[in-house]
Amino acid sequence: MFRKLLYGLKILLVLGVIVLGWGQFQRISLLNSTPPPGKMIDMIDYDLHLDCQGQGPVTVLLEAGSNEFSLTWDKVFLELSKQTQVCRYDRAGLGWSQASTLPRKASSMAYELRELLRQAQVQPPYIFVGHAYGGYIGQWFAHEYPELLKALVLVDSVRADQFARFPGLQAQTDDLIAQFTRLQRVSWLGLMAMRPGNIPDRGLSGEALQQYRGVLASRSYFSASIEEDKMLEESFREGVNVLDQIDVPLVVLSRGRPDGLNDEAFASWQSMQRELLDMSATSKQVIAEQSGHYIYIDQPELVIEEIQLLLQQ
Repeated sequence: MFRKLLYGLKILLVLGVIVLGWGQFQRISLLNSTPPPGKMIDMIDYDLHLDCQGQGPVTVLLEAGSNEFSLTWDKVFLELSKQTQVCRYDRAGLGWSQASTLPRKASSMAYELRELLRQAQVQPPYIFVGHAYGGYIGQWFAHEYPELLKALVLVDSVRADQFARFPGLQAQTDDLIAQFTRLQRVSWLGLMAMRPGNIPDRGLSGEALQQYRGVLASRSYFSASIEEDKMLEESFREGVNVLDQIDVPLVVLSRGRPDGLNDEAFASWQSMQRELLDMSATSKQVIAEQSGHYIYIDQPELVIEEIQLLLQQ
């Protein structure tokens, strides 16, 4: 009986080693088959991924939301690059970018973006387009560097008082961190790389979808997301008494559908979107009636249209 048990354990151990080895092989294969679409910019201690296309006197900067990276802007990026220069990038640790020693707060990320643009010699003026938490980074960028911006576009963006308005947000963030911690282990073991087709498509298709799944299954995405999420409350608290006025034209694009929010939460979100208008003396709001939180995926043409209007002015 003991010999049979020992033999069974040996078989399980051998199978485990085979699965782990195959998973690591698949992970390395995905790593090699999904090179960055843009350039890696040397930031001295680490490299950041920057993807710029098109030409024009004004550069559109695309900033992804929390736990997202550059590829999610694919539809907007490709269309706008036909009309002007458009740049999307990956915050440190996300996408193809390497981790940074700077704290993962919005204020630090705004500074990091400014240094990235300087190193890459991407000249102003810029139209900064930020989704959700990316919009909060945009508010910091506009506060610190208003002379560089032609306009700020907030796509269903958050505000500095986000945690105060939504008391359950910290618990949701903690749950997300726990989920990402588990997924980080799965990704590291190579199990995710064995079946990348199970990773949600996020509204992407073709090469962009292949790259997106490859990044999540083979790189440090989950680790970097965890670090950002751990700093969220502190990052918002830092801007509460600072981000009240910005000296640049402002466009606020807001969702028209609750997208999982109950009636009370959706009403609070709508109120917060209207209050974003008070940040600038020149502001307008556009409601994306057919969209939830991810307007640039549900109605990319609306985001493109508003940016086109700013380019024409």
